[in-house]
Amino acid sequence: MLETPAGPVRVYIDPCVYEPAEDSMLAIEAALDLARSIGVKPRLLLDAGSGSGVIGAALAGFFDSITVAVDINPRAVLASSRTLGSRGVALRCYWASCLWGDFDLGVLNPPYLPVRDVDRECPYLPLAWGAEPVELERACRSVSRVSRGVVVVYSSLSGWSPIPCLERLGFEVIVSREESFFMERLRAVGAWRFSGDG
Repeated sequence: MLETPAGPVRVYIDPCVYEPAEDSMLAIEAALDLARSIGVKPRLLLDAGSGSGVIGAALAGFFDSITVAVDINPRAVLASSRTLGSRGVALRCYWASCLWGDFDLGVLNPPYLPVRDVDRECPYLPLAWGAEPVELERACRSVSRVSRGVVVVYSSLSGWSPIPCLERLGFEVIVSREESFFMERLRAVGAWRFSGDG
């Protein structure tokens, strides 16, 4: 059982899947802040790059909602499915490319470090750590396309910020959280699209 800002979650851990860490908790906090700030209770949630599924499960439990978790790693899809249980469904998908519809809230905790390691035993695990800014931009656009509210976690080491992406797509940044760890600052922004455009 893992204690999160949205309450305890039983998390399925797989050695080839990114484990819940400080960035996961920061994403949950920012999602709760955004929902409070806007005064909404999200009914349909998207957890993009779900890994273990802890973010989607914590928020689904807190809001009594349904989560759709997506990840490119098949073992992460299985882990997310087990963590979510009856609170949602997990799909193998490249960001939100397989999804249509209108999610109340999409949470994106993408890989954000400049890591290029190869792991023969867990070939998808390095994808959970490292991504170039162009890939982070693609992830931001993909999740923003299907979500009215978006939370994005990013690192000062990534050389990328989601704020220009979100603003170009018609979102207003409402929430900003930050935590410092040694030489890195983790940030989470929560944004909302008040109009139906974008």
